[in-house]
Order: sequence, then structure tokens, then C-alpha cells
Amino acid sequence: MGPNMSSQNPNPQDARHPSPKQAIVLDDALYPMPRDKMTARDILDQAGAPADVVLQRDYNSPIDHIFGDDEMVDLRQGNVFKSVPRCAPVPCATPDARPKLAFVADDVWEVTVNPNQTGHSLKRLMGLPDNAKLFRDFESPID
Repeated sequence: MGPNMSSQNPNPQDARHPSPKQAIVLDDALYPMPRDKMTARDILDQAGAPADVVLQRDYNSPIDHIFGDDEMVDLRQGNVFKSVPRCAPVPCATPDARPKLAFVADDVWEVTVNPNQTGHSLKRLMGLPDNAKLFRDFESPID
């Protein structure tokens, strides 16, 4: 559970330290991702996006960043995106803009710009009761 739903364990032989699962929200739909750092085109391909679009990170700003196909994207820095036509102009984000983050619980997601969530604030964000127990979902049978 969290902005990063899961990433593949970089060392598959080390099952003691499984990585959290990763996910993105692209065009208002949730997609699991295999790891937290991927190229923009790989992210679009995993979401089934057509070849004539590029990846745009959604900031809490009127200007969002558009990634080049081979540009590395760190999902931990924001995992809410839009696909835009390849011919669109390439604006840069404003320095004070914060990327949007999608937090996921039981396959339901909510978007926020606050990366510093507590268990209590996540329960409130997700509309969960105060007595709900939160578990991080790992690439492992043990969460």
C-alpha cells in the first residue's frame, strides 16, 4: 500500500528484503508497474498506451513535465501521469509545484500532493475507519 504499490526486488535471491509494489495512475486509471524506476516509454507500454503519445507527470501546477521516451522516471517522485500527443509542446514544471502521488489501498486509489503521510492521514484520505490496519504490499507472500 502506498504511492508505490510495488517494484521488483533488485536481487531476486534476497527474499528477506522484498520491494514494495509499484503502481501509477495514468489518465485516471490505475496500472501496476514492475519497479520504481523505468523509462517513460516502458511505463507507457506497460499501460498499453499508443506509440503517438508521451508521458506527462501531473503536478499541482498549470505546467506539467513531459518526459522523453528514454528519460528515466522515478515513480517515488510522483506517480500520477497523463498521456499527451507527441506533437504537444514540452513545458517544464514550475519550481514550487509538487507532483501528485496516488496512494492505493485494496486496489482503490486517492491522489494527494503530500508525500509525508501517516497511518492516520492515509486512513482519512482513503476513507478507512480509524481501527483499520494498514499493511505495505510487498512482492512477497509476507506483507
